[in-house]
Amino acid sequence: IYTDNKHNILIILNIDIVLLCYNDVDLLCCHSKIAQAFGEFDLSITNPILVNSIQGIEDYLSHLCLNNGAKISWKRIGSTGADNISNVIDIYEIMTYKGETITDLYISPYHLKTSNKAPKGFKILK
Repeated sequence: IYTDNKHNILIILNIDIVLLCYNDVDLLCCHSKIAQAFGEFDLSITNPILVNSIQGIEDYLSHLCLNNGAKISWKRIGSTGADNISNVIDIYEIMTYKGETITDLYISPYHLKTSNKAPKGFKILK
């Protein structure tokens, strides 16, 4: 941890995460939503699901189901980016357990916390 109180800079280094704060503005989000995000939550590339790691993606998706309780399956399509998001955004195809496509979800790893919010049409199982 490095703190420079004169310039209001805090740097926390971790093997998995680098957190930079400048004048109390998080450059790597530690909340459940990125301040500059816009568009429909989780269904828009500019407003992705935030998770804390690559393993966090699997953990998040394994607790996600349809509103009616039906299980889902998923497949990683690839990675992309958005001008308003500094981190990589992974694209996952979400399917019924029978393999029928439901939607694509956009997930951004490397955040301090994993979102506990479910996309529209889904719920999170505890």
